[in-house]
Amino acid sequence: MMHKLPVTQYLRPHGTKRKINKEVSDDVYAKGLEIIEAGYVLEAEVLTTGEVSFTIADYTNGIDVAIELSPNGPEVDDAFNRMILNFNIKQG
Repeated sequence: MMHKLPVTQYLRPHGTKRKINKEVSDDVYAKGLEIIEAGYVLEAEVLTTGEVSFTIADYTNGIDVAIELSPNGPEVDDAFNRMILNFNIKQG
């Protein structure tokens, strides 16, 4: 079963924010919810290079605590899932 995680997408050219929902598997959804409940925000942006940047942001401290870059193609799902599953909430 697929679930949806909330992601803040930044749009070019001025970084306008838009809320989207990213469809993910059960395991990614469960870990993603833990990350969000810990106070982090999931973000996505297509860079001027054409690559997609996924980040886990800590708005309280104004920093990104995880990043995953991917070509803008079928690889984006694997990159997003890898960032979520590899993130250590305790280390932030």
